[in-house]
Amino acid sequence: MVEKSKRVKIPSQFPDFFDFEQSQLVSFIKYYYEWLETMGPDFYSRRILDYNDIDFKQDGYQLFDQFLHDEFLKGVPENLLVDDRFLIKHIKDFYRAKGTEDSIRLLFKILYGENVSFDYPGKYILRASDGKWTIEKSIKCSIIDLDLDIQTTSNFDTVIGVSSNASARIDRIETKIENSQTIYEIFITNVNGNFVDGELIKSKLTDEIIFKIIPSGIIVYPGRYINTDGFLSSDKVLEDNFYYQEFSYVIKSGHTLSEYEDALKNLTHPAGTKFFGSYQLEITIDISEDLQVYLD
Repeated sequence: MVEKSKRVKIPSQFPDFFDFEQSQLVSFIKYYYEWLETMGPDFYSRRILDYNDIDFKQDGYQLFDQFLHDEFLKGVPENLLVDDRFLIKHIKDFYRAKGTEDSIRLLFKILYGENVSFDYPGKYILRASDGKWTIEKSIKCSIIDLDLDIQTTSNFDTVIGVSSNASARIDRIETKIENSQTIYEIFITNVNGNFVDGELIKSKLTDEIIFKIIPSGIIVYPGRYINTDGFLSSDKVLEDNFYYQEFSYVIKSGHTLSEYEDALKNLTHPAGTKFFGSYQLEITIDISEDLQVYLD
């Protein structure tokens, strides 16, 4: 247990012949101990356990607050939207995520209370042989369960052919009218095995029979490119090793780059990459009061 005062022991430190009421030496010692316990080193040393509690707040502790900021928030601007002590408690999570989108988002939350978004110029670079080629496969079916909600059927993970034991994942389902009958064309991916005409189709999830493949209902479409990646006529650009490169990123924010550049570099910018700032201007106009509509 830490003693709270040494002044009570002053009389025991002097011989009996001292006049404690009149002695200037005793008065000096009393004031000296009082200074130690209110402003001097003794004041702080006797409260070392209080200092271990980061939530402990008292007038005169500004120097300690500055020490905590310099020790744990080095490089973080001092004018923050959050309390320093709250931030220090959670700063470990920020440092663990350093260099990621999450850490940059948190930095902007701390500085400006703002949600930012990102863009990566590398995805706009023209790459040779980068076209995405696909060959779509589908099975045309009639429905077995008339109470089945076709909108939720596409959520089935996998369908299985009862006769062939072939399996596939449902990509999407399109409803068509053929020969005055409602037909469901099921586009499938990750096909294992070969479905056969006329067989029943069941859901792997529920093991219930839901479709029946119609005659000539197994379709393989001609291959096609699903986008223009790799095309010389596409909207892609040539790599310039500056903005358009694999290791650059863009922060879209309502603040200019000069406002947060230093903090970003010092705290969370990943080494080996280059960042750019995109200024997002948002203007809100209230037209609810003076809006007038004229009709001819």
